[in-house]
Amino acid sequence: MVCVFIAARWLEPVHPLLGFVRAFAEAALVGGLADWFAVTALFRHPLGLPIPHTAILPSNRDRLADSVADFLLHNFLTRRVLAAEIGRYDLAGLAADWLADPARRQWLAARAASALGSELKLGPLLAEWLSLMLAQQKHQQLFDRAVARGLVLLDEHHAEIYQKVSEKSPRWMPRRFNDEFYRRLMEGVAELLEQMLEADSSARAHYEQALRTQIAHLAAGDYDEQIGHQLDIAVQDGLLAGRLDAELAAIAARLSQRGEVRDRLNRWLQRQAVVMALRRRAQVVDLVRRVILGWDAQTVAARIEAHVGRDLQFIRINGTLVGGLVGLLLHAISLLAFAG
Repeated sequence: MVCVFIAARWLEPVHPLLGFVRAFAEAALVGGLADWFAVTALFRHPLGLPIPHTAILPSNRDRLADSVADFLLHNFLTRRVLAAEIGRYDLAGLAADWLADPARRQWLAARAASALGSELKLGPLLAEWLSLMLAQQKHQQLFDRAVARGLVLLDEHHAEIYQKVSEKSPRWMPRRFNDEFYRRLMEGVAELLEQMLEADSSARAHYEQALRTQIAHLAAGDYDEQIGHQLDIAVQDGLLAGRLDAELAAIAARLSQRGEVRDRLNRWLQRQAVVMALRRRAQVVDLVRRVILGWDAQTVAARIEAHVGRDLQFIRINGTLVGGLVGLLLHAISLLAFAG
């Protein structure tokens, strides 16, 4: 623009239209220099001169760090934004796809089996599980099922029982006495099992007391060594890893079909992910603030300028062109006014 202005100013007497070129170049020069000054003042002192209100970003590094952190906190790490973003992902489906790969599943099963065998103390965990069963009265259901199953087995295997009773009876005992003994034995056992099903039966009370005793032993860690030893054997033999692999495969198969279980798991995982993100957002924001504060002033300016440098150059170019057009318009208006 300097060259165009000098040439047009020198040649302006040759032809009146060159006055428009001179006016355009003159105003464009002013506009370009003004925008160059404004853009440069954001990042450094123009020409190294300590002009007030220049080098704005380096001078306000601390405020910039706080502003960026605050912007991130209130516009990105909110519950609504996080829930909407995390809700886009099928987390249960991702888990199912990951577990569908046998190599990955076996690796996870092996690691989990190793951890169970060497690190995890199952005694207290089993104690809590049994205590929960007692609180929910689920142990009574198990007791009823076991006794009811005993009645069914007694009826299904009466022939085998009769044969065993006959084999153990003396040979001199008449068959009629043997059959009567068998009948009374079966009736007695059946009556005993039916009495055990009563809510206030002594067998039920003993069963519950035995469970409470075992819970106390498990909570105290009395069986940790035995459980750990058996787990180590299962780990070494590959039994535990094989069982875990089979269970993981079953889970993957269930999750691969979109249904109530998968949707419910997705909702739970999404809620947990949002809660975890909200709990950690203060640390994330603090990390952003500390990183920016860790930069020296010139680094802050250089990184921002490098990121938006192309757009800054177009600001200078646009300022030059807009200034030139305004100068051209003013020159035309001045000629019209003078002619009038």
